[in-house]
Amino acid sequence: MLVPKDRYQSYLIRFQRHGRQQSWRVTIEEASTNQVYQFPNEIEAFIFLMQQIAAQKSDSEGKHRLL
Repeated sequence: MLVPKDRYQSYLIRFQRHGRQQSWRVTIEEASTNQVYQFPNEIEAFIFLMQQIAAQKSDSEGKHRLL
C-alpha cells in the first residue's frame, strides 16, 4: 500500500563514531528515494529531520487549504 509522502516518511539512520570522537557522524537514507545525506554530528542530522518534517507539514497544510 502506498501512502502519500505528506502522511508518511521513512529513513534509515546510521550513527558512527571512530576512536575517541565526541560526536557521532550520521548518515540518513530516505527509504522512498534511496537519497543519502551525511552529517558531521547528530545535531546537524536532527535539524535536517526537523526541516523535512516541517516542509512536509507546510506542503500538507497548503494542500488542505486549497480544497
